[in-house]
Amino acid sequence: MNQQKIDIDKHRDVIISFRRDSFKVSFGTDQDFDEEEYVRWVQDQSALFPDGFILLMEKGVPIGQLELTVKDYEDSKIGYVNLYYLIPERRGSGMGNKLHQYALQFFRTQGVSEYHLRVSPSNHQALSFYKRIGMREFKKEFGGTVIRMRGVVSEQPRTIKKGDNSPWKFQKQDGHIKLILSHTIFQFNPALQSWNILL
Repeated sequence: MNQQKIDIDKHRDVIISFRRDSFKVSFGTDQDFDEEEYVRWVQDQSALFPDGFILLMEKGVPIGQLELTVKDYEDSKIGYVNLYYLIPERRGSGMGNKLHQYALQFFRTQGVSEYHLRVSPSNHQALSFYKRIGMREFKKEFGGTVIRMRGVVSEQPRTIKKGDNSPWKFQKQDGHIKLILSHTIFQFNPALQSWNILL
């Protein structure tokens, strides 16, 4: 399994097909999807963020797609996930975690500390995935037709060993492992083998 940067000339039909399907999954229809406008947008944005526009490949066949950018939002720069996409046969297989880890690394290299995306409230599978990877609902937009979610871009993890002279405290509660530093609480996410900030 590897990632390949999107090449409009080579991957045009694939990315149109994937984006069209994402419209159907999110909104129940693709009637508002404009192929030419979408291709122009990908061409422009991938020139600015070439490492943010990738296909996930398996045995030479595209099975997923990521579209990642950096935007201004309320006087700061944030990462933005324009598209997390997996073909239907690969949803729920753990491949979403691979896309997510790639996205986090991309955002780290861009120097942003948080990232956002929008999701349809009716896309329950996507909402469940985003919550599992530590994203939180932020606010409803466009009259409630989409939910803006946000996540934290953490630094690379540091290993803390028992007995370290550290201000960190461990706590096990309700089957969850929590790590506490001053007033910040982190909860371990076993699906991603990573920590999510709770407070």
